[in-house]
Amino acid sequence: MKNIYLFVLSFVLITSANSQVIRYTLMDVDSKDREKFETALANKTKIYNSKKGQQEVYTFSITSGKDVYKYVRVVVNESFGNFGNNQRNTSEGVKYFRKNVGPYAENLGSYFMKLNKAASYTPNNDEFQKNVNFRRVYLYDYKDSHREDFWRFRIRYKKALEKMGGKRMGVLTCLSGCAGNKVMVRYHFNDPKDDEDFLGKNLSKLVETYNEIFGEDSYKVDIQRMWNSLESKRVWHELRRNKLSSPF
Repeated sequence: MKNIYLFVLSFVLITSANSQVIRYTLMDVDSKDREKFETALANKTKIYNSKKGQQEVYTFSITSGKDVYKYVRVVVNESFGNFGNNQRNTSEGVKYFRKNVGPYAENLGSYFMKLNKAASYTPNNDEFQKNVNFRRVYLYDYKDSHREDFWRFRIRYKKALEKMGGKRMGVLTCLSGCAGNKVMVRYHFNDPKDDEDFLGKNLSKLVETYNEIFGEDSYKVDIQRMWNSLESKRVWHELRRNKLSSPF
């Protein structure tokens, strides 16, 4: 069993190398300033983040939880190093944001997260899905002593989702800015009804597929170990704001 855990851990570390990295920034905007904030951000996005070769930036409104009505800005790069020298991140765009958008928003903090390919799933041979503007987001913090239990379930879950054919799921580990072992899991849907239908109609199928691959009652055993590995868990929803985001 120890050898299996060591293999899973090594697999996570190897396959997460050179993966996509995002900067996830939480912003608060006073209700009286939201219209001005969104107008300025839409203009900035149109000029600096809407054409091929420009920096990819996406904006979400949080629709539930303690940060409801706040905004999230997600900047995408192929590696952490690109945040320092990527030519797409032009000084003109930064200056425009600071002058025209920044006065309306309070930055509540940022962190960098790396996509873990071993635990993430994109349907249709990694073809990017369009019109998936709604996200169910989980933020986990797992214990150092239970690292193997956490990742064992996440990697197996991906394999079951892949076999049964499910919705896109991104799993990201924190590189910088987080306390503890933070992992963000993002499920991509068209809308709240799509989210509800998937979870309501497919959970039993997912459990069945998981057990078919890894053995009878393996889902029950593995998910319980995963729950026991956690220090904390949060869940909320986000809505992608198309006019405030780079096109897919």
